[in-house]
Amino acid sequence: GSVGVEVALKMSVQFWQNLGKPEKTKIGFLKGAYHGDTTGAMAVCDPDDGMHRLFSGILPKQVMIPRPPKLGASDIEMQMYFDRVERILASNRATLAALIVEPVMQGAGGFYFYPAEVLRFFRAICDRFDILLICDEVATGFGRTGMVFASDHATVVPDIMVLGKALTGGYLGLAATLARTHVWEAFDSEKDSDAFMHGPTFMGNALACAVALASIDVFFMDNYLEKIRQLGPILDELLPLKSRPGIADVRVVGGAAAVQVVDPGCLRGIQEFAVKRGVWVRPFSDIVYLTPPYIITETELKTCVGVINEFFK
Repeated sequence: GSVGVEVALKMSVQFWQNLGKPEKTKIGFLKGAYHGDTTGAMAVCDPDDGMHRLFSGILPKQVMIPRPPKLGASDIEMQMYFDRVERILASNRATLAALIVEPVMQGAGGFYFYPAEVLRFFRAICDRFDILLICDEVATGFGRTGMVFASDHATVVPDIMVLGKALTGGYLGLAATLARTHVWEAFDSEKDSDAFMHGPTFMGNALACAVALASIDVFFMDNYLEKIRQLGPILDELLPLKSRPGIADVRVVGGAAAVQVVDPGCLRGIQEFAVKRGVWVRPFSDIVYLTPPYIITETELKTCVGVINEFFK
């Protein structure tokens, strides 16, 4: 996934270079973002609350955009956000090559869900200011949010999309960076210097690609979107925790759920508690989350949800 993001960032910068706009070298990213652990990807992760503060001295300075309002935000909150982001992008439009976002759901940034309307705004403002829109669907692609791609919630097509993780069903490491025709055309040239300057050793790995093709076939032939939709009502059994003291929020979208606590100390011991009951969870910071595999049975998922409910009770 990190390499896929690196490809997207390099592609967006060289796109503008090939079009004669070499000044467009900056990348916009969202507060709370996580896009990977390689150097370029780290530069578009949250620099304050993310895990890469140690490396800030070597990272290029990019343009951070405020985190979108959460699901259920009022119209006034949404408009204030749109106005603020528009001012930031307008003042940086001359140097911005792209805006990279995790559509609808920020994963490692705390399983933060935001309205699809925000993604439609990003698409429109990027078109207006000549900025490419990159959707990092490494964590959200292939059904995690209840749609094939999270960007489908907004009926938005990005200029560049990054896929990984579920692309091979987890069997082999593989990422794919997809570009729309107008992006590809900037590299389709007789000039050697216009060729995309990227060439990783394991690019186009035949075995990984075969696994990905098989995984995609299984996803659609066995109607995994319907399986994912059936996970939702079980994950919703976590929602009553919202009323308990010490719980800041409970969020469920598609096949992902997160319980956020006021004090991270409240989660101390939850991993051991769950393991003793046959469930593996990985809390981080103030969040405990579930992103169950799509092959999980109803009984297994009820066990997972039950253990988390039991811990907080």
